[in-house]
Amino acid sequence: MNKTNTALVTGGGSGIGRELCRRFNRDGYRLVIVSLLEDELASVKAELLAERADADILTIQQDLSLVDAGETLYADIKQRGIHVDVLVNNAGFGLWGEHLGIPHERVKSMLLLNMVTLTTLCTKFGADMQAGGAGRILNIGSTTSFQPLPYLAAYAATKHYVVAFSEALAEEMSHHGVQVTCVCPGTTQTKFLSTAGVVPSQKFGSVGYWADKAAMSAEEVARVAYQGLHAGARKPIPGFSNLLHFAGSRVVPNRSMSWIMRQLYQVKAG
Repeated sequence: MNKTNTALVTGGGSGIGRELCRRFNRDGYRLVIVSLLEDELASVKAELLAERADADILTIQQDLSLVDAGETLYADIKQRGIHVDVLVNNAGFGLWGEHLGIPHERVKSMLLLNMVTLTTLCTKFGADMQAGGAGRILNIGSTTSFQPLPYLAAYAATKHYVVAFSEALAEEMSHHGVQVTCVCPGTTQTKFLSTAGVVPSQKFGSVGYWADKAAMSAEEVARVAYQGLHAGARKPIPGFSNLLHFAGSRVVPNRSMSWIMRQLYQVKAG
């Protein structure tokens, strides 16, 4: 049990974030959970308190896709006098389809959330951790970061940024007692797919078909992420198929992957 440490989890109301909150709660952490949706926050808080009656849980409703959202959240936490020992940047979303066909405001919101807010929170809370000589940061990457992906063009690019930034930051901060981990899950059973515009499909060969068949549970992804964070791993990859994907991305030309994505897109369910 670690009742003195505080973990801040963005996007902690559902999916991988919620499963991580469960794990932190079981290990006695104080939790600060941030989500866009009030009903998710109420639900996860009730669940965690039912599991551990003495749990110390603060919920914050905030849209982290807005400009300066990271600065706003950091100022709120500091004003409350809370020191964050573990930062989990889980909030994020993706967009599927031809890039020019996606509303640009949605793309901008995704870029702000997936990259800018994450970077700001790493910078602000990371500086506090560095000053104290201890701390952990867990960023949620993706297997889409392994190569450019048509029809996930901007999303995959954001996750490539997250992984590259995290690996570089991990090296810089390792000399100051701060651990940075970036987990790279593949398709996961969360609301991510529906938000991105991918729906389950029985049409063989479609993106919806393969996404549904390949999806890991959020619980399993969170287990790998949590264990990796506490073991000091820099880039854990959950699932054997995702490890194969990573190995394949080292040898399969980007042009070939682009061709595969185009075929999948053309077979998408109507």
